[in-house]
Amino acid sequence: LISGGADGQVRVWAISKGTQVMIASMKEHKGPVYAISIKADDSECVSASADGSCITWSLSDSHPFVRINALFAANFFKSVAYHPDESQLLTCGTDRKISYWDVLNMNAIRIVDGSDTADVNSLHVNADGKFFISGGADKKVNLWNYDEGSLYYTGEGHSGAINKVKISPDEERIISVGAEGGIFIWKVPEDFKEPAY
Repeated sequence: LISGGADGQVRVWAISKGTQVMIASMKEHKGPVYAISIKADDSECVSASADGSCITWSLSDSHPFVRINALFAANFFKSVAYHPDESQLLTCGTDRKISYWDVLNMNAIRIVDGSDTADVNSLHVNADGKFFISGGADKKVNLWNYDEGSLYYTGEGHSGAINKVKISPDEERIISVGAEGGIFIWKVPEDFKEPAY
């Protein structure tokens, strides 16, 4: 388990039935950590912070719990996600942008307007990287084509800022959680579903 806190620390925990112990604490962020994303093979993770940085950390046995790389922007980062092939990162935050970053050199590849008016708080990429969703303080759930960086659908219904969005494991539904206490379940449009063979 990996946690990030208001003190800027990223902590790694060993959790089992009998014990819950902290293995490591990594401190480089100067502000609260708002999101953490872990690579599929558990070799690395990336943390997003209000200090304007996202840091990739090694979790491998050869170089455990050290910084690998970092990216910086004039942004209060709220969410970060790996593309499924793990060559790119997506970030969002108070700059209202959704940014694509190259994982190797941490350079920005593409920046799109995530919202015209408000912070973008949450992102989630689907399993094959065809699409992703975003939600934020403008109370809208947006569905994007990943490769195009194009907005295809917008869902409106929340009366408060959206704090979290997730795609269900079967990719039939999108779940959004709003600050007003609402939990909304949305249908993934047919043209974004994988065809059944």
